[in-house]
Amino acid sequence: MNGGRMNKDINLIEEIKNAISEYYDPTEKEPVIKAKKQLLYLKNFIEALGRYLPQRLVKKISIEPEKIKVDGERRTVTILFADLTGFTAMSETMDPEDVVQVVNEYFTRMLNVVFKYGGAIDKFMGDAILVVFGALETHEDDAIRATLAGIEMQREMVKFNNEGNLPVPLSMSIGINTGPVVAVNVGTIERMEFTIMGDNVNLASRLESVAEPGQVIISHSTYQKVKKHIKVKKLPSVRVKGKKKPVLIYLAEKQKIREKPKKILSLKTRTKLIGRKEELNTITETIETVKKGERKIVSIIGESGTGKTRLLEEVDTLLTNEGFTILRGDSYSYTSNIAYFPFKQILIRLFNISEKDSDEEKRKKIGTSLSSKGLGEMEAVFIPTLLDLETEETMSIPPEMKKKYIFDSIKNLFSTIAKTPLCLKFEDLHWSDRLSIELLTFLSHEISNRPFIFFGTFRPEFAFPLIAEDFATNIHLKNLQKEFTAQYLREIFEDREPSSEITELVFKHTKGNPLYIEALAKNLAKRRLLKKKEVKVELRKSPGEIRVPETINSIVMERVDRMDEMDQRVLRMASIVGQIFTLEDLVYLLQKEQEEIIANLESLEHFEGEISSIKEGENHKYRFNTPTVREVIYNSMLKRTRSRLHKRYGDWILKRNEKNPKPVFEILAYHFVNGGDVENGILFSKLSGEKARNYFANEAGIKFFNDALRLLKKTEASGEREKTKLEIFRRQGYFLMMIGDTKQALLNQKKSLRLANKLGSEKDRIMSLLNIGMLYDRMGVVKKPIRYYRRAKNSAKVIGLLPLVAMAENNLGIYYKKTGKFKKALTAFNHSLEINRDIKNQVNEAVAIQNIGEVNYLLGFPEKALANYETAMKMFKEMNLSEKIPPLCMSISIIHTIKGDQEEAKSYADKALNLSREVGDIKTEKDSLGNLGNILFRMNQPTRAIELYNQALSMAEKMNDIEHQMALFINIGEVFHNVGDFENAVEYHSKAAELADVIGGSMGMLEATRWLGMDYYYMDNLKSTLEQLYKVREKSNEIKDRKYSFYSDALIGLLDKNINKEKKEEAFRRALDTSRQIGDVDMAITLFREAARVSVKNEDFQSVFNNASMLKKLSEQLGYMRERAWALYLLAVSNKGLNNKGWQSQIEEAKALAGEINDSYLGSVIDTFYESNQA
Repeated sequence: MNGGRMNKDINLIEEIKNAISEYYDPTEKEPVIKAKKQLLYLKNFIEALGRYLPQRLVKKISIEPEKIKVDGERRTVTILFADLTGFTAMSETMDPEDVVQVVNEYFTRMLNVVFKYGGAIDKFMGDAILVVFGALETHEDDAIRATLAGIEMQREMVKFNNEGNLPVPLSMSIGINTGPVVAVNVGTIERMEFTIMGDNVNLASRLESVAEPGQVIISHSTYQKVKKHIKVKKLPSVRVKGKKKPVLIYLAEKQKIREKPKKILSLKTRTKLIGRKEELNTITETIETVKKGERKIVSIIGESGTGKTRLLEEVDTLLTNEGFTILRGDSYSYTSNIAYFPFKQILIRLFNISEKDSDEEKRKKIGTSLSSKGLGEMEAVFIPTLLDLETEETMSIPPEMKKKYIFDSIKNLFSTIAKTPLCLKFEDLHWSDRLSIELLTFLSHEISNRPFIFFGTFRPEFAFPLIAEDFATNIHLKNLQKEFTAQYLREIFEDREPSSEITELVFKHTKGNPLYIEALAKNLAKRRLLKKKEVKVELRKSPGEIRVPETINSIVMERVDRMDEMDQRVLRMASIVGQIFTLEDLVYLLQKEQEEIIANLESLEHFEGEISSIKEGENHKYRFNTPTVREVIYNSMLKRTRSRLHKRYGDWILKRNEKNPKPVFEILAYHFVNGGDVENGILFSKLSGEKARNYFANEAGIKFFNDALRLLKKTEASGEREKTKLEIFRRQGYFLMMIGDTKQALLNQKKSLRLANKLGSEKDRIMSLLNIGMLYDRMGVVKKPIRYYRRAKNSAKVIGLLPLVAMAENNLGIYYKKTGKFKKALTAFNHSLEINRDIKNQVNEAVAIQNIGEVNYLLGFPEKALANYETAMKMFKEMNLSEKIPPLCMSISIIHTIKGDQEEAKSYADKALNLSREVGDIKTEKDSLGNLGNILFRMNQPTRAIELYNQALSMAEKMNDIEHQMALFINIGEVFHNVGDFENAVEYHSKAAELADVIGGSMGMLEATRWLGMDYYYMDNLKSTLEQLYKVREKSNEIKDRKYSFYSDALIGLLDKNINKEKKEEAFRRALDTSRQIGDVDMAITLFREAARVSVKNEDFQSVFNNASMLKKLSEQLGYMRERAWALYLLAVSNKGLNNKGWQSQIEEAKALAGEINDSYLGSVIDTFYESNQA
């Protein structure tokens, strides 16, 4: 621990002298004599400055002398506070000049000791000294240095008293504490100092006041770091100002002998991969499989520092040797909210796009590349949108649909490239945005017959959706075992064998983490604790005497602190930019010429090993070798320093992209938000949120709008600010609704309503009312939606905003339709239709006609509904609105289903499903899956129907579509009922009834309750059956629904023995008439089947025969094989009961048909009847 402080100062001053001498030639004559004198004065001034300021502080100032302030820092230091006792008494007996001489002598002696141990004077406070170890340069043993300095200062004080011939003896007390502080500029522009502040500084001062003259008192935190190196004595705990609990203190007593500095052991900067043979074999085998034309997903999973990146580097070599095209897209901690970020990087590299390219040049490069690959118009239109190259056409496409086109276009691009072996490689997937993960999942399922492999690295806590696929290979990287730790150390030590002591020490503290192993090995070497002995490397001290940094972060910080100040500044500026940075970035942030920085970059790459250069086409960049290094350096800066630099860098990005800033909206938002630039932070966060909407990146949009709202709180209220808040609340509400957080979305819309009222903005008020009504509708809150819709409609009428009146009428119609008030729904939709015709809004005119069709269907007028649907479809086709076609195809399919034309119904259902997938209409895709399930069930495919229902149910749950979940539960319950699993049928129909109650869905409630009644009947629970059916009748009468009113009456008539025969027959006849009027053949079939089955129980075989005959006739007309099988069985039962011939042939035919359609329940019913009647 040789100080060398004075020599360092002299060297520094010489550097500054040399720099100054470059500005003039000493041989020149007039007129530079005056300038020479001025420079000579400056040289002398700097020499003096070096005596008053710490060397590293002078170095900081010399790098950027034009700056008003030196950059502040946060770091852990050891503080020594020393105060002189007896000085006042002595000064009263001495001449002032003699007093000054004594003081100077005292300070000279003390400072020599301080500098010897590497300390820095923070300030003089009268006769007290504040010394810091680690403020400007961190050492791993700063606490030891400070304590040894304190002990030696006390010894020097004894010498001073003995040699100074003082009239009154002087004494000194010292307090030492270790902990985090901030190094900051304090003062005004005219006068400031660079000092340390914080609670740990105060504690050192308090410990000094506790110390007796001649004592060095240390805190517990210092004791923990010096106890193995310095003899200490524990003292009773003391109470000090500012601390609630007593403080542990120790007396530092004895200094140990120091060793001379030893030579630093040289280490490898690039090592071989160690301990991953099994993983490499797995990867090699997987690559061989892919070469045969199979897709594979390889996940490399491990904690930070386990070598995920290093393994991928080895993979690169394997893939290159096998002729793979490698496309790389990484993610960083600050890019998780940038939609498609890793894919953007891939496309930029693939198309060789430069930042300097104009939009036209970018389009040309993309177009040429796509054309050369034989790709078509869709790819040429939608792939550029990922690089913010939009057209009027793409901007007008709904985000959900655009997402589908983007996915398909990227799939086609990569499928084409994958005609020869292709690898996608993503690092740090845990930082990827959600859309990139979705796209990656989509590609992995769609590109299945190509030599395509994906490698992704991520940490264990990340839930990667592809990890459980049968084409996935998962490699879990663990820390190295002790054996491999020794091998890795040997590799680092340039093939020299580490001693067992080194291996034990390193393995104990690193637990085999490769990054930590390498960092600790470098740390030990830099501290000269390793020595070379022939072909081995040994420790210079016993393991017990070596202090090992507690974390890899502290190792990195120590390593950085030993670097040249300019190297440190380069790393700090680079950490502001991000994991990847350019020379141009550093030139701007450092305000230096390129030539002044290149040497530092080369040193950091080739000597320090902290960064790597990467060349991609015309783009020459640098990257931190690990995210850990960047994070440690970034976090070591004071928040306000980081903030200032973020702001400066944001300004520069904006200036570079002032003509077209859209591609960098998110980056600008990141830097301006972190830079505390309120105006630009609000602006670019808002723009980024709106851009996220365009990509359907809902979570990202929420985050950007939150940033904008947080910054808005820091501004003074104004009309313009309030208007901005209103817009953000409303738009963020949309994102929240899309992710299913309807409660928070509702809060947002209510906030926007309050602001609209405050601003007196009627249009905004109406929009908020409509949105609130819609959210209450989605949440199933009864009655509230209609209140908000009516308020919106009335307000829009008053100010003459007809489009909003039409929108309110449309929303009212939807609500009335859902709650079973069909006539009111029809009136509202007709009003919407009239307004849209008047204002010539053809799109909404067609939508109104489509909605009218849905009400006509529910009112039991399928032919009218079909005519409405066909009219709407024609209008949409004329307007080229392909996204509107899938829902209409599905509606037409439903009409054909109830008419009994299952083939035509399936044809339209298939169209709806395929078209919805083409245009990215997820809702209609979901609805179509459910509708296809209905059709396939009627076509005797119950297992396939259940599969489709479950697919639709999964989508409905993700979309928080409770209404469709309810409908699907009814359908699944129906399947279980018809196969005789009545317990499961009750479970699903009960779930449906509960959801119907939650959302106020009258029609769903009626259907679910009707089915529950019939489920209970076949479980021989007549009481529960009638309870459910009477509920149906009561509710249907309440909402004036004739279908369910007559339907329930007929079923009650069949089952309730207390009703006379005439009323039963009248109810049954009325229900059949209704089924014919509304064209609902399923209703008629159900009535005939249930009437026949109930009559079997009642042994009324003539009634069985009559109803079974009608059932057979209808089922044969419609091609319903299951119903025909039931009809044959029931006819056989009736004929046997009536003693008619031919029942055996009917039962045989029914059994054969049940077997053909795999109806095991009906088959068991037939077998039971057959066996009981054999005699």
